[in-house]
Amino acid sequence: MKNITGIIFDFDGVIVDSKKALYDYQLYVCKKYSKIFPYGDIDEYTEVNVGKSFIKIYREMGFDWEKDQKKLKRDYRDIMNKAKTPVFRGIPEVLEKIKKMNIKIGMASNNISDVVNNKLSELKLKKYFAKIICFDEIKSYKPYPNMINKVMKDLHLKPGETVYLGDMVEDIQAAKKAAVPTAAVLWGYHKKKHLQKEKPDFFLEEPKNIIDILVDKN
Repeated sequence: MKNITGIIFDFDGVIVDSKKALYDYQLYVCKKYSKIFPYGDIDEYTEVNVGKSFIKIYREMGFDWEKDQKKLKRDYRDIMNKAKTPVFRGIPEVLEKIKKMNIKIGMASNNISDVVNNKLSELKLKKYFAKIICFDEIKSYKPYPNMINKVMKDLHLKPGETVYLGDMVEDIQAAKKAAVPTAAVLWGYHKKKHLQKEKPDFFLEEPKNIIDILVDKN
């Protein structure tokens, strides 16, 4: 791509592998509050919930989001701040290379801000991100484009000079609504067959491929 001045990352499934931690959390709250956990394993959980908002997922497990969100968020913070969510291999090196390319780095995540910031600090990666916006800091979450637009505004980026990296269909949908080129990563939550339906501009097989789309080869 030519003239890229900014890149915006999703967090879960792109920077860190949080799939098991999230699955364990959902299983925990269902047991704690006597709800039915209808999934046999992580793969089933991921497959069944493609394209669903986290609010809808909670409701399908029997929670009343408006009534229960305070305790669910409290439990989420308690568990996810302690959970093991390893960084994907190659991500730190890629972030360092992007920094040296003088490309601004932002993040737009449907996760909770203190969890994201704590994990990035723990992994010594927070220094790379000039702006981080999470769902609890803005009125809407992906697939709406608001948080991506907010990151671009604060970093003075233009849509045509920015690329967004995500691993879920709602990531691609949000970036398209923000008129931002999209790269679907294939090491995260959603499989290629689901991401293909959203027609991202790029598919990335592994983290080192991120650099390929930032370099003008013409």
